[in-house]
Amino acid sequence: MQQAAPNGAVTPYIPLNGATARALAAWIGIAGPLGRALVGTEAGDDPVPGARRCPLPGSWTDTRRWWWVEDAAAVGHWVREHGRSGRRRWPRPWTVGDGALVLGAHTHTMGIVNLTPDSFSDGGRWTAAGDGVQAVRALRAAGLDWVDVGGESTRPGHTPVDDVTEWQRVAPVLEGLLPEERRGLSLDTRHPAVGARALELGVPVLNDVSCLADPAWLPLLARARGGYVLMYNRPGPAGRLDWLDVLRRIGTALDRLRAAGVALERIIVDPGIGFAYGGADNVTVLNHLGLLRVFDRPILAGPSRKRFLGHLTGRPVDDRDRASAIAAFAAIQAGADMVRLHDAAGALDAARMADALEYGGE
Repeated sequence: MQQAAPNGAVTPYIPLNGATARALAAWIGIAGPLGRALVGTEAGDDPVPGARRCPLPGSWTDTRRWWWVEDAAAVGHWVREHGRSGRRRWPRPWTVGDGALVLGAHTHTMGIVNLTPDSFSDGGRWTAAGDGVQAVRALRAAGLDWVDVGGESTRPGHTPVDDVTEWQRVAPVLEGLLPEERRGLSLDTRHPAVGARALELGVPVLNDVSCLADPAWLPLLARARGGYVLMYNRPGPAGRLDWLDVLRRIGTALDRLRAAGVALERIIVDPGIGFAYGGADNVTVLNHLGLLRVFDRPILAGPSRKRFLGHLTGRPVDDRDRASAIAAFAAIQAGADMVRLHDAAGALDAARMADALEYGGE
């Protein structure tokens, strides 16, 4: 289904519907240079001028009609005629437990605490349970909305650990935080068995970096009520960016989740910056995060201290917080609803500046 734009660039996918689409006008600058856009409309919307129908696979497209549009200027005119806003983001509910947060009204921030001996950035720093508990509390006290705790390194070339080892690393910290710190806590894991035990303790959000690789996630998430971060990933070493693969894998995973009885309102999608692709492809993803709007779910971006920032700046991993904050700002500008960084000040500054630029005049 992937089609190349006239200059050979990857075609962007742009969702549009009468109830929620307020981002297209801001994306005309993307569609113009690439030469073609894919626009989604609700069944009752007027046809897009100069467009031809294009079928898309996946049940998540059931309520929309899709159109290839060659002329970005015509799309911009159509958007203005229909009174759409140029806003890059729009409010979306994210159901976590018994409540629903609204993402998109302002940017949410997430910190990182790795309870591992070998993580690329902070491995070995918080291996004692008390240190990990204090690290989480410090990030929350600094003003972050969420803190993501992990017990397995996912750096390039990492040695995988089993679920027993991972749980031995994270359990003392989670037990030291819960139930007092239940709000704002996330667990980074690819193991459903670890996720199940975390849910029993009261962890409200699970962050799965495997893109639902283990089918045991499905019955677990169907029974649970917490939030779930679905991150794009694929087996094997990092390769070149393939937007069609990104869309297919995330779309297929969402179909599987919905078929298992998991409400899509519980899910955030993450493009997996620094995982399945490398180098300049990460910059491309940052620039085009809005393409994930096709799934109508909030977007999380985690560029913190990643290797591509080192390649761009020449700085070692422990001196990349400034570049990480700039990358987070770019991600928000492109459509991210939440950013995940090690440095609390950088995450907060990026979110506040981006929100001021987008919403400050209101």
